[in-house]
Amino acid sequence: MTEFSGGTAAVRQPKRSPVTGKVLFLIDNLLEMGGAEGALSKIVGRLPALGFPCSIATFHLRRDPEYLPSFPCPVREFPLSRTISMQGIRTAFDLRKFVRQERFDIIHTMFPTSDLWGGPVAQFGSDTLLVSGRRDLGIVRTSKHDLMYRWLGRHLDQVQAVSDAASQACIERDKIQPGRVFTVHNGVEIEKIAAQPAIDNLAATYGLHPDGKTVIASVGQIWPVKGVDTLVDAAAIVCRKHPKTNFIIAGFANGEWAEQLQWRILSLGLESNVKIVGYVRSIIPLLKASDIFCLLSRSEGLSNALLEAMACGLPPVVSNVGGNPEVVCDQQSGFLVPRENPEAAAERIIRLIEDPALARRMGENGRARVNQYFTADAMVRRMAELYSGLLAGRNARGKSRRLSVQPAAAGIAQNSGSFAAGGDLAAASGRVGQEEQGT
Repeated sequence: MTEFSGGTAAVRQPKRSPVTGKVLFLIDNLLEMGGAEGALSKIVGRLPALGFPCSIATFHLRRDPEYLPSFPCPVREFPLSRTISMQGIRTAFDLRKFVRQERFDIIHTMFPTSDLWGGPVAQFGSDTLLVSGRRDLGIVRTSKHDLMYRWLGRHLDQVQAVSDAASQACIERDKIQPGRVFTVHNGVEIEKIAAQPAIDNLAATYGLHPDGKTVIASVGQIWPVKGVDTLVDAAAIVCRKHPKTNFIIAGFANGEWAEQLQWRILSLGLESNVKIVGYVRSIIPLLKASDIFCLLSRSEGLSNALLEAMACGLPPVVSNVGGNPEVVCDQQSGFLVPRENPEAAAERIIRLIEDPALARRMGENGRARVNQYFTADAMVRRMAELYSGLLAGRNARGKSRRLSVQPAAAGIAQNSGSFAAGGDLAAASGRVGQEEQGT
């Protein structure tokens, strides 16, 4: 177990919540700055001012002096490669000991290994409350994961999901009681976004056509769930009418699939129009130098990239899936299109290219909507309210419901026995967690 100290956050001192306590965020990996990690950075920087001191525990930590200060709280690593191993047993004991010593009031888990293994292990035998954070719709989950999540749902004190769509998925798919599922929309840091300038000479920086419009797509992990292949097909249609249009695809590349995507771009003759630029450390200057945002995901919890683009004043063209329609008001602050429909997406992009006034109006409406409903401060206040309600209920009862060893052991044996034969939970969860991470 290794401990690191994070940076220092400068935030306003808002009114403290009525009932407060210590929170441990347990996340599978802390290796990059994707959507989940970015949200966690904002959360741990703001919750202490509301009376909730935070710590982070993770199974895989990037020891980078430029990365760790993004998380202004104690960060501890509990190394874990396989849950079913001697290392897994040692990590379980270390994690439980840590929770008891630090007297955490709430454990808030993020992603499968933390949800299904870390949280129950850390909570067992204590009165610590267990909260599961859901950041996606589970599109890549297997039937084995579904069984495990249904078992887990009976023992959770609360679920906080990033969108109403994700909340509904928890209720319907995981059979969690509706009264324990709450929506906490993602939020962005409006002041920080406003303070960042646009990148100088975007076209020259990325080898774009200097006279073309620019479309930003898939700011996040480049893999099939994000529908980047649909975007490439839409780009082919757009470029037939507007040959100088530029498309930038920014985000973490998923090896083999990214290579296949590049071959698709070449086969369509789009190599001068569509650029895969990989991970961009600071995406806001790139967005501010752009004209249109496009994200054609096959599934989406609630895209941080979409919120950032709208906060920059870009009119969005996004697929009508998951949390997207909770952010974009179709025809007012952007366009919603059917998923896997490049023709519809291309038609809306062309409309925005040919009607700059419409693009500006939608961009302004979108920025106003994000400023009103999707700020980091609003996100954290909502979390604090939910935590306070949980703690007040626990205090009123005198103790919280505890996981018993019999259901836990039986559930894991029944539902995850196949992991021992077909792959460990920690390894399998890396694939499942990809749906949201890096978004």
